Amino acid sequence: MSDTKRRRGRPRGTGIDDSVRLFEIWRFHEAHPHLKPTTVIKALGYTDPSTIRRLRDKYRRSMPRAAAYTSRLPAHSRFVMPCRSHSAH
Repeated sequence: MSDTKRRRGRPRGTGIDDSVRLFEIWRFHEAHPHLKPTTVIKALGYTDPSTIRRLRDKYRRSMPRAAAYTSRLPAHSRFVMPCRSHSAH
């Protein structure tokens, strides 16, 4: 028998590694700072509402780390063009 207490509700996180997608979102948002994160995610081709929500939430949590990295990038590498559509993952 286990001594750990069972958690209630939904399990925490999906375990999906979105680091590449978040970096793509971050670079696009750096090039277009006037856009909201959800608009950036949609502009990159994500259409599934649950994927958009997951990426938006992860992006907001990772913003402080991304902001620290910005100053080290050369200006020409801060812009990303959406080149393909993404399916729901």
